[in-house]
Amino acid sequence: MSEPPARTALVLEDEPEVRRLLERLLSREGYQVALAGDVAEGLKMAREGRYHLLVLDKNLPDGSGEQVAVAARQLDPRAAIVILTAFASRDSAAALHGVVDLYLTKPFRMKDLAESFSMAIARREAMLAAGPAGPPRRVLLVEIEQRSRDACAAALAELGFEVVHGYSRGGMPELASQPQPDAMVLASEGCTAEVRSAILKVQTARPEFQVVLLTDSDRVEVVIDSVSLRAERVRRQSSPGELRAVFSRVFRGAAEP
Repeated sequence: MSEPPARTALVLEDEPEVRRLLERLLSREGYQVALAGDVAEGLKMAREGRYHLLVLDKNLPDGSGEQVAVAARQLDPRAAIVILTAFASRDSAAALHGVVDLYLTKPFRMKDLAESFSMAIARREAMLAAGPAGPPRRVLLVEIEQRSRDACAAALAELGFEVVHGYSRGGMPELASQPQPDAMVLASEGCTAEVRSAILKVQTARPEFQVVLLTDSDRVEVVIDSVSLRAERVRRQSSPGELRAVFSRVFRGAAEP
């Protein structure tokens, strides 16, 4: 019996030591790995090859890995794209919403990276394979600030959603409760690494699962979370009408009637 074809990965990283570490990690995971050290080389390889996974450093001597991310997404909607950076910026991260699958900041543990890469590919494949989904019925609301929680609950109820209240703890057990929530409104400060991982796993199993992040600011960490979770951000101070409009657009895919 012939072996299944290996997954392929492109690593774009200008630091030789980090590039070798990523190559070894991906090779151990069974990938055929191609290496690039600058934007020009990365663009050339992205155009000439097909990759299941692209791991792109953001800051490079001749530009940004973001250029390669945008070009690669236009070339292949099936590829999982991960940005790695030690110097994230709010505007550049926001520009990659809908382009990259994960936006990860250095430093990181190699074990965590391997899991993140596998999850990025699985979620991308599940998203492309999923058929059309109807609007959610049950929305998990995780917000400790009472005024904001009450305003969000009222807006969701007015739109006809069943609201389930949860708390940001551990691996978010409410995500696995029965019946399962179909969508989520989450306070941005509650988006811990553990909670983020739990949401990514849910989105891998159920690609239609949508998230709205409640925030008081546009801190770069919040923007990065919104990119990785395919989430929309909304201000806590938003009016009831603004909240209804965002929830309707994200969860129904349409403007509020």
